[in-house]
Amino acid sequence: MSLKEYKNILSKINFKNSFKPTETSRVMYSSIIKELLNSDNLKKKKILDLGCGCGILTILLNQKFPNNTFYASDLDEGALLDSKENFDNFNLNINIYKSNIFDEWLKRKEKFDLIINDISGVSSYLTEETDWFNNSIPSEDKDGFELLKRFLNDSKNHLNSNGVIFFPILSVSNHKKALDYANKIFNIKLIGKSFWPAPINLQNKFDYLSKLRKDNIIDFEEKFGSIFFWTSVYMANQK
Repeated sequence: MSLKEYKNILSKINFKNSFKPTETSRVMYSSIIKELLNSDNLKKKKILDLGCGCGILTILLNQKFPNNTFYASDLDEGALLDSKENFDNFNLNINIYKSNIFDEWLKRKEKFDLIINDISGVSSYLTEETDWFNNSIPSEDKDGFELLKRFLNDSKNHLNSNGVIFFPILSVSNHKKALDYANKIFNIKLIGKSFWPAPINLQNKFDYLSKLRKDNIIDFEEKFGSIFFWTSVYMANQK
């Protein structure tokens, strides 16, 4: 999906009470679609959008693969309000619940064929320097790894046989640590990567970011005199 196409979709979606979908959401969708279009049997599957935000991934995937049952959850009340409104506007009947990672799905003893995780880990060293997170979002650790670690551990209990998960790892966290951990649990495959500029209030903190990079907490690249982070998207199944 091109940036122009993504912006066109964004213009039709409400996110006044939640995070505006980011480049991570766009590259997640583009990468996932490439993989799923190769599938011959994507019908009557249970698909979970974990950390659904305003519901953009569920909406886009439902348009491509309507003959499936979609579920969505988020911890943030604003995200739930926005996603419900967006689902109604697109005439979608989606099972949506408030949940901290898999807590609600554990109560319901639900398992899925596809789990799409759009919860991105960010080092607390960076969240302290930005306004990325509000108080309704779980706080992260210094590596920005704990939320992803919990997702990876718990997702094993919510996958049907031959189930697949999709998840991002951002360079605003300890990418190597997260990748090494994921490889211990799943068979994983890199399916997409996209660069995006650091927020304005971080562009002038090169020395600070360089120290974090030296300590292997984050990573970034310098292009055209600016700092760029990246999002890598992975597909995984159980070993």
